[in-house]
Amino acid sequence: MASITSNPQILINNDSSTNKAPTTNERQLRRINHPPNLRIVPPLNFCPVENQLYRSGQPSIINQSFLNQLNLKTIIWLSSEEPTDEFLEYCNDSSINIEYLGMINEFNSEPATATTTDKQSQSQSQSQSEEQKSQSQSQSQENQHHQFEQSDNNLLQDPSHLISSTIAKINNNNPWDSLNENTIKHALDLIVDKTNYPILICCGMGRHRTGTVIGCLRRLQHWNLNSVSEEYRRFTGSRGGRILVELLIESFNIDLVNINWELAPDWLK
Repeated sequence: MASITSNPQILINNDSSTNKAPTTNERQLRRINHPPNLRIVPPLNFCPVENQLYRSGQPSIINQSFLNQLNLKTIIWLSSEEPTDEFLEYCNDSSINIEYLGMINEFNSEPATATTTDKQSQSQSQSQSEEQKSQSQSQSQENQHHQFEQSDNNLLQDPSHLISSTIAKINNNNPWDSLNENTIKHALDLIVDKTNYPILICCGMGRHRTGTVIGCLRRLQHWNLNSVSEEYRRFTGSRGGRILVELLIESFNIDLVNINWELAPDWLK
């Protein structure tokens, strides 16, 4: 039923039957035939740790658009694998310094600490030899993982006499390559210096090596061990955490970390 107001040119329709929502055919549909030009893809297991401090799995060039939003200055690379040439080029163009703390070669038992520029020159000359070694390295890592899974089981059965030996095993021969007390100290020395920020800490899957460094950082922040272990296990996935990692976190001497409180981030003070 229509009613006419004082203005004869304005018609108010009170008939509810004419106020129906438009049907699908009447709507203007927007079809998406291709993905958007800008793809925002975070690295695996990405998560903020503190202000301008992040953790993740090993990033690649597909994460470029996402990493651009972080304005990174430093990447602490704990992975045993070298970054791709494309990612190295991206870091060089973006003035991102990569600190290599997770790599051991056959000539050196200590972790490599080369800069991004050094690694670019090395990667060009060693690309062929690295491809030949990749299969043997992966097989060796699988064997090491199996050995340490067995150690975890033994430690659960009788931990009293294995704690000291497992700590020594972590420092000398472990499935996370060069992750030892010296490596963790070096990583934390970078983290407690705000001139290196923003920082991304990463390893292959963003689980054990990254979790170890973050766990030691939490101890530096005086978290209790239960909270530290809970955070570590949250990122380990369905396979769960490793007892050896938690022992390394618990036994790490936080007094080794050199903190200049004038350069320390605000959240650490």
